[in-house]
Amino acid sequence: MKKFGIFLCASVLALSAYVSPDKVNSGITGMVAPPDAVQKVWAFNGADSVAAIPESGKFMLEVKPGNWKLVVVAIAPYKNALQDVTVKEGQSTDVGVINLTKE
Repeated sequence: MKKFGIFLCASVLALSAYVSPDKVNSGITGMVAPPDAVQKVWAFNGADSVAAIPESGKFMLEVKPGNWKLVVVAIAPYKNALQDVTVKEGQSTDVGVINLTKE
């Protein structure tokens, strides 16, 4: 029985040390300026969509790899912003600062 317990502990440790490629997250990060002019940030890829409400202008969206359309929904008098973003497997794509312009 003692050998089984040692085997079980060793197995759990070995499995927890293995990082599956499915667990490596891809995403889109960035910042919107001015930070109080943004309502929400959306990313669209076909039927998939993800949204976030930026905090102090910063946002992070967890998305699958692929080509995404990023939409920043602005608060008037600012205009919405659109940007194409390519996300690679297991990587986070930083779009930098998105400067909103007034209408």
